[in-house]
Amino acid sequence: MSFSHNPKPVTDKGLIWIDAANHMCYPGSGTTVYNLTEHSNQGSRILTTTPSMNGGTSWNSNGYWTFDGVNSIISFGTLTYWSTNGNSLINEMTLEYWCRGRGTTTTTGTEPRHIGWTYGVRVTITNEDFRFWVHDGSTSNYTRYYHGGNDDILDDDQWRQIVLIANGTRNKIYVNGVLKSNDAGGWAGTTTWHNNGIVFGRDNNNANYYWKGDMGIFKMYGKELSADEVMQNFQAHRGRFGI
Repeated sequence: MSFSHNPKPVTDKGLIWIDAANHMCYPGSGTTVYNLTEHSNQGSRILTTTPSMNGGTSWNSNGYWTFDGVNSIISFGTLTYWSTNGNSLINEMTLEYWCRGRGTTTTTGTEPRHIGWTYGVRVTITNEDFRFWVHDGSTSNYTRYYHGGNDDILDDDQWRQIVLIANGTRNKIYVNGVLKSNDAGGWAGTTTWHNNGIVFGRDNNNANYYWKGDMGIFKMYGKELSADEVMQNFQAHRGRFGI
């Protein structure tokens, strides 16, 4: 893989940024994963704990983590932005990650999850569609946003950039820089269980939904990336992932 960036990735209002190809993020051994936003524009830690590899998660020197679909996750801990449930500062949010799926195992369940934190956000894969769920803050229910189609089953061993946006009134899904879904409603800017950590590789509230595949980059922004910024990040990293 090539790790050069042209154009440069967006860093404004970055809350979480991990990159398996960056030795400041992961030195190549151990389980600790360092949040790169500490070294950029944030100035201070915004996670209450240091991200870590858990279970069967392994690292590949070509610049990605592998999740075995059995017990692999990367846990980020909680955001200090959610230190009180009623005082969230994330009224706009963008999640971006680069991944390739490798099918299912007996522990992925029928709907393996890329991302989960309880009563906050859930990202689900089914054999029919790709689902971005956000909690509306008023009940224990999630609002679901779908993008169907074979390109979003994500178990075909192909690298993709996934970008998910919630801004309070619209919720958007991009795949490889292209807008796939743009729906009204959802995200209240907080979580009901704000002390629960963010997890990649499984639904944080259910151990039966592990994901099997590889992930190279994960980012979270405290703002909505514009369409141009989504494309800027896609162009910055696509060569590395052979797209």
